[in-house]
Amino acid sequence: MRDQQVCVTTDILVNNFPYTDKGKIDWWLKNKDMFKEKYGIPKPDSDGSFTVNFWDFGDGYVETDGYDRLCFSDMKPPLNCINKNSLMFVKNGKNTGMSFWVDGGIYRVKENGKTVKSNYE
Repeated sequence: MRDQQVCVTTDILVNNFPYTDKGKIDWWLKNKDMFKEKYGIPKPDSDGSFTVNFWDFGDGYVETDGYDRLCFSDMKPPLNCINKNSLMFVKNGKNTGMSFWVDGGIYRVKENGKTVKSNYE
């Protein structure tokens, strides 16, 4: 696992991530305490907002294409980038609460703990 912290956003590279929306969300719920204890992730800002982006590590580190790769400034080039293949974004906002952004749509956690799906617009 590798993480990069920018403001309140953390990028995490993963292999063998669950395939289904439910599997991805369940994986986060099962592992979120471990991420907090072991890596201090997420690191919310003063109002509790954060974003954790999960990226497919896929082919490993590659050279920048000068266009649309995610590059890590704390690594020495040329092999310091990955192809952008997002698997899930976990977001928490002061006014929006917790949400999971996955291929199938956006799942928002309501105050009662239930998860409600909406489609991307």
